[in-house]
Amino acid sequence: MEEYILRFEKVSKSFGDKEVLRNISFSVKKGEVVALMGPSGCGKTTVLRLILRLIEADEGEIHLYGRDITHLSERELIDIRKKVGIVFQGGALFDSMTVFENVAFPLRYCLDIKDERVMREMVSSMLESVELPDTEDLMPADLSGGMRKRVALARALVYKPSFLLLDEPTTGLDPQTARHIDRLVADLSRRHNLSAMTVTHDVVSALGISNRIFLMKEGDIVWMGTSEEWEASSDPEVTSFLLGTKSIRHRGSAP
Repeated sequence: MEEYILRFEKVSKSFGDKEVLRNISFSVKKGEVVALMGPSGCGKTTVLRLILRLIEADEGEIHLYGRDITHLSERELIDIRKKVGIVFQGGALFDSMTVFENVAFPLRYCLDIKDERVMREMVSSMLESVELPDTEDLMPADLSGGMRKRVALARALVYKPSFLLLDEPTTGLDPQTARHIDRLVADLSRRHNLSAMTVTHDVVSALGISNRIFLMKEGDIVWMGTSEEWEASSDPEVTSFLLGTKSIRHRGSAP
C-alpha cells in the first residue's frame, strides 16, 4: 500500500463570488517531488495556503500525514506544521538578521532549541549543504538573489522536515542560477528522502526536479502525469500553457 504525504479530496474554495478552486483532487506520495504549474491566477498559491491551513477550504478534505487538517485545532496544526518546510517566493528573509539568525529562526522558535553550540553546528552543516559555507555573519543585503534563495532553502530544511513546499523557487533568477537552485533542490530531496511540492511557472525547473506534474487552469487540475509524459504530450491544455509561457517570455524581452 502506497503512503501519501498529502491528499486533496474534492476541495473547493471561493473568495466572495470568485471561485478559485473547483472540486480538485490530487495526492503526493512519500518520497515524491511534484510540480504544480499553471498561469497566474489559476489557484496555485491558494493550494499552498490551504496546505498550511492559512485559509479554510469551503468543501472537501485535505489530508496531511494521514490526518484531515480541515478539522484540526490550532495546537494540533502546530505539530503537523513542524514537519513541513517552506521556501517562500523571494526567500522572505528577515533583513535585520544575519544569515545565521535567519537559518536558526525555526530552531529557536519551532523546536525551542536553547543550546547555542548545537544551533551553530546545525546551521553550519545546513549552509554547507546549500553550498554557502562561512556565510553566517553576512546580512541579506550582502547576498545575491541566488544566495538568498539558498539561505531560504537552508532555513526550510534545518529542522529536518519530511515535506518541502517551494513557492516559485526560481522566479527572478537568471537561467544559470535557476538551474543551480534546481540541482540543489533535486539533490537535497534525494539525500534527505524528502517529499516536495514546487509551485512554479518555470517549465525547465519543473522538469528538472519533479517526478510528476499537475497543470492547473481556472481553479481546476486539467492535466497530470509524469515528467516524461509531459515532454511527450500533445494534450491541448499542455500545448496552450507552453505557448502562453513562451509569449510571456517574448514580451518580457521586448525593448
